[in-house]
Amino acid sequence: MYKLVNPINIRAQDMWDCIGPHVLWSGSRVIDYGVGFGDILAAARASGAVCFAMDKQLKDFQAGCDRRSEQISDYVVGIMNFDEYAPRVGYDVAFCCSVLPYLTDPDLMLAVMADYSKMSFIECQYYGDGPGKVVDDHAMKAWLEKYWTHVLKIGSTFVDGRDKHRAIWKCFNE
Repeated sequence: MYKLVNPINIRAQDMWDCIGPHVLWSGSRVIDYGVGFGDILAAARASGAVCFAMDKQLKDFQAGCDRRSEQISDYVVGIMNFDEYAPRVGYDVAFCCSVLPYLTDPDLMLAVMADYSKMSFIECQYYGDGPGKVVDDHAMKAWLEKYWTHVLKIGSTFVDGRDKHRAIWKCFNE
């Protein structure tokens, strides 16, 4: 399994350890909606994926690239307001980690991911963890099942300082 290089997000290695084994990365087209520092996307790139980074600003992503001694030009990047638009281009894999509670219309993001990505990985804060509104795993699974026929909880990460866990979901349609 790939060992992340200088991750800024302290949960990033645990996230990658959950997600990494589920994909044949070499040559895969991967988008990260709300890339943040880009630790998970960098692991996908190091594993052979062609990577697309999207966020409302790229300052944090640039900081992540600098910390990993990468160039932001190693990625296809875009700035976007997810509440107004989400790219409708086909990807093999989509990530959306700790983003949904911040969106005005998170259902738009889930619909785009389901329609334009073969496989999606989603991590979302639950009630009591920052802005999380979803009550628990049962409610999250029911929400995701509105968009995907296969919804599997593949792991979780511990949020230090909040004493909370965030589930990681693998979602796909066949």
